Amino acid sequence: MTRDLALKLRLTQLVTGCVTQKALHARFKQVNPQTGYEPERAYKWVQDRAAPRDPSVFEDLARVLELPVTGETVRTCSFEEFRRLVEARHGPAPAVAPPRLPGGGAVPVPAPPAAALPGYLAGQYLVFSMAWSSLHAGRMIVGGLTLQSRPDGELLAVYAERLPGGELLLEGPLRRMGRSLGAMLRHAADEMFIFMSFRPPVAPALMLTGVMSGLAYHDADPRPIAGRVHCVRVPEMDRDALVRLTGYRDPSGEAVAGTLRQAGVAAAATGRLAETIVETIAAPAPSGLIDASAEAVHLVSGPLYDAAG
Repeated sequence: MTRDLALKLRLTQLVTGCVTQKALHARFKQVNPQTGYEPERAYKWVQDRAAPRDPSVFEDLARVLELPVTGETVRTCSFEEFRRLVEARHGPAPAVAPPRLPGGGAVPVPAPPAAALPGYLAGQYLVFSMAWSSLHAGRMIVGGLTLQSRPDGELLAVYAERLPGGELLLEGPLRRMGRSLGAMLRHAADEMFIFMSFRPPVAPALMLTGVMSGLAYHDADPRPIAGRVHCVRVPEMDRDALVRLTGYRDPSGEAVAGTLRQAGVAAAATGRLAETIVETIAAPAPSGLIDASAEAVHLVSGPLYDAAG
């Protein structure tokens, strides 16, 4: 007998960050290109109106969540047992409300709330991007990012850089923003901010890739600026040890690989990864670093002010 399938699928959506059935279907196809999980049928499954006839769907579900059990166990276990299996692999999971059936009919299942992020995102990352400061033009900046689980179910993002003038520390909640992840990180006392936007990663989130933007504060021209950013998960360490690994570097594969090895990342994983990180963050605009310099602003806005004058 298939038990609690609607609840199991809804929990799977929350843990994987797949808001839609199409997104979850793509995750199933990653583990089995011939999967029997189809979005059209899944809409009924997640509303508790039907169940899969193909037993391989449950095998694929176990693979998607990396559970050390068979598909038959996934199919027949209770939701409470399923949740314990998921949390043992991915950490604390958000609450899942059962489907409501007013008048005997199923209602569409709402998308996961904005704060419901998969627990596997939590951890520490080294952040690689190009330096914003014109004083360090052409150099790379290494930052440290910590994603901490909070009692309310949200993830707190804490970003740190060790700069020549002292340590930069900003923080803010990481939130789901449509099909992406976003965090507005602030240092309230100095009115500083950085915005990070990431593509949702697959479990276990070995890397976050996206764009980081803000103002070039450590600069004579505090211009708006943005660039590609790669965040590589590292073994957990104390905060001071993570911050000591940050700062300006020459943009080379050797520098990236050396920093990753210092953080405890296996040497076998650093070579090609390091070269790719440097190649992508140092690419010419618009793929790499892009800004709105004073000269660019004046060039574009000049005709308007001339006409107004």
